[in-house]
Amino acid sequence: MTWKITTTLDLVQARYGDEARELAHASLHSAHQRLRFAHYHFHEMDDLLEAYVAGPLRTRSFFDLAWSNDADERADYFHFRDKVAANALACVQSIHAMADLVASGVFHSLDLKRV
Repeated sequence: MTWKITTTLDLVQARYGDEARELAHASLHSAHQRLRFAHYHFHEMDDLLEAYVAGPLRTRSFFDLAWSNDADERADYFHFRDKVAANALACVQSIHAMADLVASGVFHSLDLKRV
């Protein structure tokens, strides 16, 4: 089943007017955008991990790399770790924001500010 947001917005506009449609559209568009962002960051993180496992971790452990005597090797490991963490955090933040954005979309779709 596919949700046709345009149909929903048309119904909101027919019932509550242009302003309600615009407010609902902004919230629902932002929720959809956050879903795309979460998807992007998840796959970036997954690709980084896959490449690292096939590369440096093929013959070494995380511990060997994190506490390596080679400063460049250690720096590369921490840079990799930060890129994975940044993508994981961005993914989680996008997922977390979706509930608020969808709730705002529902609020405006039902024109609950009048209540």
